[in-house]
Amino acid sequence: MLNWMRLKKSFKLLIAALLSFILLIIFILYGAKWLTAELENLYTSKNETYMKKQADTFLSRLTYEQMMRDESIFQKIALSSSLISKQAGFFLDHMDTYGKTPFNSNEKLTVYPPNGIFSNDSFETTMVMYWGASAISPKIRKKLNAVSHTDPLIMEVQKKNPEVVSAYIVTESGFGRYYPNDHAVESLLSPKEYDMRNANSYNISRPENNAARKTVWTNIHRNDAGHGLVITATTPIYSNAGRYIGAACVDVTLNTLLNNILDHKKLTPSLAKRGRVLTNNFFSFLVDDTGKLIAFPLEYLEKFGLEPDMDKLENAGVVLEYGLSDSSDPRVREIGQRMIKKDHDVISLSLNGTSYVILFHSMASTGWRMGVVIPESAALASVGKILDTMNSETKKMITRFVSIIFLLLLLLIIITVAILFRRFMEPLASKFKDEYLMAEYLMEDYLMEDTLPIKEDSSIKDHHHHLLLKIDELSMRAEQLTMNKNTLAMDDDLAMDDDLEPSDPSVDIIEEETGVLSGSYNKMVEALKKVNELEKEHSVELQKEIAERKQIEKEIRHLSSRLITIGEEGKKELAQDLHDEFGQTLAALHMGAETLHNSIPEEYEEQRKSIGDLVTLIEQLGDKIRSISSDLRPDLLDDLGLVPTLEWYIKEFTEQREDIQIDFQAIGFRKRIAPDLELVLYRVFQESVNNIVKHAKAEKVDVTLTYNHPNVIFVITDDGVGFDEQTRGRDGIGLLGMRERIVAVKGTIEFRSEKGKGTTIRAELPVENRNLNIED
Repeated sequence: MLNWMRLKKSFKLLIAALLSFILLIIFILYGAKWLTAELENLYTSKNETYMKKQADTFLSRLTYEQMMRDESIFQKIALSSSLISKQAGFFLDHMDTYGKTPFNSNEKLTVYPPNGIFSNDSFETTMVMYWGASAISPKIRKKLNAVSHTDPLIMEVQKKNPEVVSAYIVTESGFGRYYPNDHAVESLLSPKEYDMRNANSYNISRPENNAARKTVWTNIHRNDAGHGLVITATTPIYSNAGRYIGAACVDVTLNTLLNNILDHKKLTPSLAKRGRVLTNNFFSFLVDDTGKLIAFPLEYLEKFGLEPDMDKLENAGVVLEYGLSDSSDPRVREIGQRMIKKDHDVISLSLNGTSYVILFHSMASTGWRMGVVIPESAALASVGKILDTMNSETKKMITRFVSIIFLLLLLLIIITVAILFRRFMEPLASKFKDEYLMAEYLMEDYLMEDTLPIKEDSSIKDHHHHLLLKIDELSMRAEQLTMNKNTLAMDDDLAMDDDLEPSDPSVDIIEEETGVLSGSYNKMVEALKKVNELEKEHSVELQKEIAERKQIEKEIRHLSSRLITIGEEGKKELAQDLHDEFGQTLAALHMGAETLHNSIPEEYEEQRKSIGDLVTLIEQLGDKIRSISSDLRPDLLDDLGLVPTLEWYIKEFTEQREDIQIDFQAIGFRKRIAPDLELVLYRVFQESVNNIVKHAKAEKVDVTLTYNHPNVIFVITDDGVGFDEQTRGRDGIGLLGMRERIVAVKGTIEFRSEKGKGTTIRAELPVENRNLNIED
């Protein structure tokens, strides 16, 4: 009884200890959560200001870099306008030299009766117009001839700058030169109704409007030729004596600039990569020097208190009639005033419960302001991410902590139960065992009482009799179990005897057929296994053979590429030797022969004629060597690139073969591609022209060279006799050479031809990650 009381008391103590332990765990968890919240608040308060400052710095750099990228375009165009102005002034100052003949000797001006303006032919490269008088005087003719020598520079400015839509010169004498030649003279009014000297782009360059004689920019205007919004860089032209002569103008379309501003994803890659969270949420806008909006995303107009008539906007995002100062929100109007007064600034603005950061920088050339707007939440997104990470890690830490505590608690319970069992339960079990043995002993002694004299105690006799009845009952049950066991054994023997008796014949037949089928099935399985093994062996051999063929093909490709490279290097060295060694020798020989020819008196006509024939022969030999050298490796390909080389080749070819017309068009080539690709395309073109001359009998050839990122596509089409595509492999050595060159640089080439319908060759080469960024 005392032990049970002790056990009960121990269990109560155990339960109290467990409850205390659980309360301690709850307290620790609550403290950890409170500490985590305090750390988050501390981190937010200490780092939010820092992160905002870092975001402002990043956005300021982003805005400045985007502004400088566009500013560099305007500076380059302003410089181009200045160069045209200086060159025009130089040629007009030296009019006695350059005014004798025009740059294009075939240039001829005729009057157009509808408006009385003189102009040249529409097929000329540059459009010339004279509206200063009803006839062209000799002095005006000399000025026209002198200014015509600026044509190469005007054309170069337009070609080098994709943003430039036109470049032109207007003079006080009433004439101008315009590139490209759109032959607009037919649509112009008469000089009395419209004079180009009254245009805004010309007036702003006059001395009274531009005393500093620097390049100035017009206001934004819409171009009549379909180029959208245009701004013009104008530089005055002055003579050496300081007399105002005219103006050099360059028209620049704003389409690319506006698209870059309205599409905020077009960023400098390095900045966009480092600030992806910021750059995915901001937008840009542009205002002029008066505060009027040049470009502003339409979806943000209403939010900034601007509600223009959308039906009147001719170009989405271009809202020249409005400015931030027209906003219905006074805070936005204040920002508009600050943008006019300051060159750059960082401003905070809250609209409809959303906080924004606005940054802007000015463009020195035009005085415009480039602005960037970003939600402040995006600028502080990194803080939120860090807090989310801290919360996630805290939850993981608490989960691990609770798991460990519960494991410790379970272990503690097990240890406590084991100790209690050992302390209290084992002594009780030992005592119960002793009492059981004592009871068994007494029972045996009690059962043996029938050998002793029976006392006349009725209760004991009755009990003894009851025990004897139980024993008899148990004996009878044991005998019954023995009989059941014997019966089951006999049944088993009979079943075994039945199994030994002869079976039914039909059953034997079925068993025999089953055995035959089983044997056939086993044979089929064995045969199938052998077939599978043979297929596996054949598959392994086939894969091995394929791998060997691929390796051999790879080695052949490498060898072919190496042979092509060696051949090109040899051609280059040979061409250089021909140019350097033979060229210099022939030049010296030519000079000597001419000197000898000039030193012979005129009365020795026969000797002079012989020496003259020798000079002619030397010149022909020099031309032949230059031709061979160019065929081997043209210097233009290394110096200027593929497009100028093809243009030169076509020009030389058409001069020799007037019966074949070649039309060449290069699209998208603002920069040069890798030299090895240029050489491959040049060789393909060279071989194609040779095949056209030898076999095609073509009269017209169309050549198109397109740079479509990330590939260059080269298409050559002729109207010759064509050939059968099925038989080209037998005699198409030139075509095979083209294919090897193209495949060597990981390109593809296709040949399409049909007898009587000409031939088309299409080559496509990858140029990604190989661009040298060499400007043409």
